[in-house]
Amino acid sequence: MLLVAGYTAVMHDLATAVVLGVIASALVFAWQHAKHIGVDIKHNEFGSKIYQLHGPLFFASATSFKELFDPASDPDDVVIDFYYTRVYDQSGLEAISALADKYQQHGKRLHLTHLSAECRKLLKRAGDLVEVNVSEDPQYHVTTERISPLLTITGQAPADETRRDGDVLFRLVLVHRHGTPPPFLLLRDSIVTTLIRTACLVLAAALLPAVTAQATSARATPNVVVIFIDDMGYADIGPFGCESYPTPHLDRMAAEGRVFTDFHAATAVCSASRAALMTGCYPNRVSIQGALSPGARHGLHPDETTIAEVCKSRGYATACFGKWHLGHLPEFLPTRQGFDEYFGLPYSNDMWPYPPGREDLEHGRRGNYPPLPLYKGERIVNVNLTPADQALLTTQYTERAVDFIDRHAGKQPFFLYVPHTMVHVPLYVSEKFAGKSGAGLYGDVVMELDWSVGEILAALERGGVGDDTLVVFTSDNGPWINFGEHAGSAGPLREGKGTMWEGGYREPCVMRWPARIPAGTRCDEFATTMDLLPTIAGMIGAELPERKIDGKDILPVMTGDAPSPHEVFYCYYDRQLRAVRGTRWKLVLPHQYRTLAGRPGGKDGFPVEYEQTRAGLELYDLKNDIGETTDVAAEQPEIVARLQGHAEQARRELGDELTKRKGSNVRPSGRAARS
Repeated sequence: MLLVAGYTAVMHDLATAVVLGVIASALVFAWQHAKHIGVDIKHNEFGSKIYQLHGPLFFASATSFKELFDPASDPDDVVIDFYYTRVYDQSGLEAISALADKYQQHGKRLHLTHLSAECRKLLKRAGDLVEVNVSEDPQYHVTTERISPLLTITGQAPADETRRDGDVLFRLVLVHRHGTPPPFLLLRDSIVTTLIRTACLVLAAALLPAVTAQATSARATPNVVVIFIDDMGYADIGPFGCESYPTPHLDRMAAEGRVFTDFHAATAVCSASRAALMTGCYPNRVSIQGALSPGARHGLHPDETTIAEVCKSRGYATACFGKWHLGHLPEFLPTRQGFDEYFGLPYSNDMWPYPPGREDLEHGRRGNYPPLPLYKGERIVNVNLTPADQALLTTQYTERAVDFIDRHAGKQPFFLYVPHTMVHVPLYVSEKFAGKSGAGLYGDVVMELDWSVGEILAALERGGVGDDTLVVFTSDNGPWINFGEHAGSAGPLREGKGTMWEGGYREPCVMRWPARIPAGTRCDEFATTMDLLPTIAGMIGAELPERKIDGKDILPVMTGDAPSPHEVFYCYYDRQLRAVRGTRWKLVLPHQYRTLAGRPGGKDGFPVEYEQTRAGLELYDLKNDIGETTDVAAEQPEIVARLQGHAEQARRELGDELTKRKGSNVRPSGRAARS
């Protein structure tokens, strides 16, 4: 009996020892991984060396952190990118400060970029316990929440040093207030503190890997919202100079984000522009030209990859609420092109029986247009929209967008596409905005669209995802100027929709992403709607389509001061190559185009007729002549020749109806079989 009892006790102790050993081994294993911090090294186009960190920075990894850098042999500018890491405690801050001192001793500059919200909170908390000295403008104190995404650590700045917009020059100096070490945050030399640290080690070893993985995953999957207006002019909103009516929510979006002054649709008409946005390709490459009619039996080919499909490959929820216009037959609807949800019109709101300026059919029907349907998913929920129904569309799209955000915020990353029907004619507005602008129906409609933007931003904030959601506001093409009072304004730009002068395809664009885009900034670099697909793919870690695309990743342009990645842009309208532009110079090729020739547009929803005129071989300096008023081709023959060479390349690859060329790399649109 005694032997059995002894044997049982031994086995119990042995089992306990094994369990404790396993736990200890697991803790040691977890701790070794938790304290590991790695780095990838790359160089940017400006010669700066970039250290891309991976893993947590805290007291246990501070030593290995210091060993990653080589101040003696590094270039004059070094960037530490914290996008995939976290700074967890004061020791991490001290390690950064010490590293900055080393670079300063070698006469070099250390830049920090993509500091996480957690690090900002840590800095704020540290500000209550230690002195954080700023050598430049005191309003950029590092303990404030509205911190620049690019922080430059230096020593005391020279008196004549000029701070670039978006940069904060400071030195992080950690000084105990009142001579008392701050509790817990600064783990200092005492037996009690040592015990606390030991306990924290065990807890951190168990939790840090999971926390870090979860945090990194969350930051790698930002949400994306694209608000796509129809036929909006370059000067139709406050951030682009409109003073005729207020757009407070877009003003706020610009104040919290970045305005893009040289942002372009891929062409100047509905379907073609939307095809380019969705696929990242020139419309000619995917064979979608013009505006698809209700009788069209073709649409965006199902084999093309859309932004929605790119996002779905990374587990995103996707939705489209608004005008689709890439094919109304079942095989071309949004639900077949990567969208989980769809509510809206299959094509433009003027493709219906009502004549311009009419609210009824008493005076006849417009052409042979069928009734205008409204879809939910792949089901028609209203077979015959009336003018009263159209007045509700902006509200309905907005309500569904807000509901979609409410359902997914914080639970699943999402891509939300809101292609509004307005401000395409015929114009309609809800009762709550009728007459509100004091600037006519067009102003009322834009104010309601601005309200919609505000509702979407509010939903993002309410869901706790406002900081890490990219919101893009832009338009498919310029204003339909022959509608006069019911059309927008291209401002300083020449012509409007249906032409490849700047007024036809240069669009107002505002982007907001507090976690990455510096607030209240302006970008004058060239970019296009085609760039959104590859940019979003890069943001979320998705693969690009296997097929050739034409857009470029513009994330460095959006978030920093990088130059445009585009060397040249082909200005196609329909199948005609009408111009070729670089970032500064635009070569207009001989073609016929429509114009009002200085005449006013129509009134009360009735258009006036365009007249046709011809453009010759003309060169414009868009840096100094945004309105394309002065042809300088004769003074710049070398630039003309260079851009003509690019035009030939475009013709070989994408074709050109004007010179009777067929492109070698053009893919077909989708074609529906006749039933």
